[in-house]
Amino acid sequence: MTLIKPGDSQWKDLLSQGAKALGQAPDENALEKCAAFARLLAQANNRVNLSSIRDPRDMAVKHFADSLALIPYIPEGAKVADIGSGAGFPGLVLAIFRPDLQLTSIETIRKKANFQRHAALELGLSNVKIYNIRAENWKTEGDKGLLFDAVVCRALSDLSAILSWARPMLAPKGQIIAMKGPKGAQELEELDQSCLNDPPLKARVAEYSLPIEKAKRSLVIFS
Repeated sequence: MTLIKPGDSQWKDLLSQGAKALGQAPDENALEKCAAFARLLAQANNRVNLSSIRDPRDMAVKHFADSLALIPYIPEGAKVADIGSGAGFPGLVLAIFRPDLQLTSIETIRKKANFQRHAALELGLSNVKIYNIRAENWKTEGDKGLLFDAVVCRALSDLSAILSWARPMLAPKGQIIAMKGPKGAQELEELDQSCLNDPPLKARVAEYSLPIEKAKRSLVIFS
């Protein structure tokens, strides 16, 4: 197997292939910014533990390409919150591929939030704000008047917890999108239906395959 380094030309080709598999047509600017982001992450991960995914191929597919599965579900010009954003996935990748979005990244762990701030500055992402707070404290510690058209998260928690954190920051007619593994539909079936009340939410599941690897993934969408 050919050795791939984070952000090199082969890495970009792999990300481009993954993006196309998810129906996206990445331009060179987006690919280059993702490559620079990957290099920053790999360098920082050598000093502090930001992500358990370190293999460059896995990084391209499981972090970067997977983040793109959200794109078809987010309207143009939307205000988006990524809660529990870790090292910046999916939030910073969305901000790179969709500069029309206003992205707010909310991360509890200081070293991860600090890395995101550094990466956003280095990448020139003017459409991103990072908050080092807990999602449930948004109304008291965040931008209190700001509500979001979409609240997204990836591999964060159970659906009931996600709903309790995301609802207070959701704008009218907004949606909550939880990125899940292959059992998203099962998790939704097991969710206490009272969680969908006050105000009422409709729920659906969109299934997809992780590019290259073909592993099953799902989006649980509340609107």
